[in-house]
Amino acid sequence: MSKSVNSRTQQVRSARNASKQHDWPDEAGTATEADAGMYAKLQVQRAHEDWTPADLISLANLARLQSDLVSEHDQLRKEGMISYGGKMGLTPITNPRQRIVHDLNSSINSLARRLGLTSMSFGEKKSQAARGKQERTSRTVLSDQQKPQKRRSLI
Repeated sequence: MSKSVNSRTQQVRSARNASKQHDWPDEAGTATEADAGMYAKLQVQRAHEDWTPADLISLANLARLQSDLVSEHDQLRKEGMISYGGKMGLTPITNPRQRIVHDLNSSINSLARRLGLTSMSFGEKKSQAARGKQERTSRTVLSDQQKPQKRRSLI
């Protein structure tokens, strides 16, 4: 069933859902603080009502992979792209962590495509993208209303 983003009902629904967040799914295991933060950031890429329970489990896995990637990438920067090995420790070799970062990136991209979080997938699902955009706009408006207003000087 296609939902028109221009209908008043859908606009009200988007505004109501703008502040909602899905909980971390139990089926995905326990989450670290970094995983939960990444999960919260990633789920706003779609309208709240467009996430199925199976998608939320996959999204939790994506968040976990993304957190792992950040950690591994930070380690790679500390260690450097080139390691030294051999008997004397003077032979330059590619840091094996580069392969780990590459594999994590590949897994992330694959899972993001499956979840429809890439621009190519969104192009195929225009109404879904429009609902997500409308919800993000509502979130911005709601967060602006919650910020304290600056007082203007009368002089």
